[in-house]
Amino acid sequence: MNGNVRKTCVAGGFYPADPAELDAMIDKMTADGKAAADAVFSAGNAAAPSGVIIPHAGYVYSGTAAAAGLTAAAQQRRSTGRIVLIAPSHRFAFNGIAVGDYTELETPIGGLPVDLERQNTLAAAADGILLHHAARPLEAEHALEVELPLIRRIFGAIPVMPAVAGRIFPDDAKKLAAAFSPFADDETLFVISSDFTHYGRDFDYVPFTGSVREKLRELDLAAAGVIAQGDPAGFGRFLAATGATICGAAPIKLALAALGGAGKVRGQLVTYYNSGELTGDFSHCVGYCAMTLYKLMEEK
Repeated sequence: MNGNVRKTCVAGGFYPADPAELDAMIDKMTADGKAAADAVFSAGNAAAPSGVIIPHAGYVYSGTAAAAGLTAAAQQRRSTGRIVLIAPSHRFAFNGIAVGDYTELETPIGGLPVDLERQNTLAAAADGILLHHAARPLEAEHALEVELPLIRRIFGAIPVMPAVAGRIFPDDAKKLAAAFSPFADDETLFVISSDFTHYGRDFDYVPFTGSVREKLRELDLAAAGVIAQGDPAGFGRFLAATGATICGAAPIKLALAALGGAGKVRGQLVTYYNSGELTGDFSHCVGYCAMTLYKLMEEK
């Protein structure tokens, strides 16, 4: 595909750059996460998921959770025509949403086309609070890139609309939710990139020092429970009360609002673990959660 291609920047770091090695790693992650994905599928949800929240750390840490979340979404949906991928910004401070000007997103196992038609529609609807053709927030954002090989492998060469969220003020949040809400159709899957609580002095978040494994799990599962209620304002109040350092809070709130908000969307936990449970180091650890999001069917 010709045009402006977003090149990989964290391949070889967050995930393998070699296609064969990457394929094998995704196969293993998908197999490891299959039980969690199958459990969601067998739960018999009346509606297919409209969104999924998945983590974005290195694959050796969060890859199994991310693969489980995407696999659960893929299993429950009859078809997926496009993906709206929203990640938080870790390197650039700005207000609103950036969508860039890419025509293709590179991965070591094949490219993903950008849904330019829908992206231009979004830019027109969110004029003034969306940075159109602002590639810098996207070009080096690992939270965006690490999801792309998984999407490519699980969904194929599907059109993607990539976006990175900066700071979103309350009034702008309403306008952005209204701009994104037309994308909440049967053919579109929202993929929200977010790690959960970042615990430790390096993250300036040490709300407890004893029983860290248990308390961190309790905190993150409480966050997942609030998200499952579908209320972006309620999630905001939870964050304010706990200080939980969930880096993708803005994309999560935006997705909940775009899908309908309180009373019109619910979430279901697919899997959860944290890096301390993998490394044994609970002085510096991050929570990894995968959740599917569902638009509730209106009663007649």
